[in-house]
Amino acid sequence: VGQELNIFSRVDVTSGNGTDTLVLKAYLGSTLIGQSPTVDVTNGGGDIGLMRLLLTARTVGNAGTAYAAGDSALGVPVTATMRATGSASEITAIDWTAAPQTISIKGTWSAASASNSCKLTMLTVKG
Repeated sequence: VGQELNIFSRVDVTSGNGTDTLVLKAYLGSTLIGQSPTVDVTNGGGDIGLMRLLLTARTVGNAGTAYAAGDSALGVPVTATMRATGSASEITAIDWTAAPQTISIKGTWSAASASNSCKLTMLTVKG
């Protein structure tokens, strides 16, 4: 109880297509713990997505709980706005006894296109 995970990620958008939008989502296992704003990214690429999350264990065991809080941005560097992200309420059913706990960042596009691409360039987890 009280253990914290500090998570930081950066995603580089390498290209987009038309008005297709992108949202970045952070997961602990299959549980959503934070997400970026949904943005119509620049078609030629150059946008970046940043996410900082603090995940705090509230109860432990195989049916544990946690809260996540942080901020996220997605868009053109210098002009993108940071927004609050994290869990809207307590995250339940976390198996803190499972090893390893997988942290992942996934991108979801509004439409499928071979021109839509992004890559995870940084992911650090401390705790």
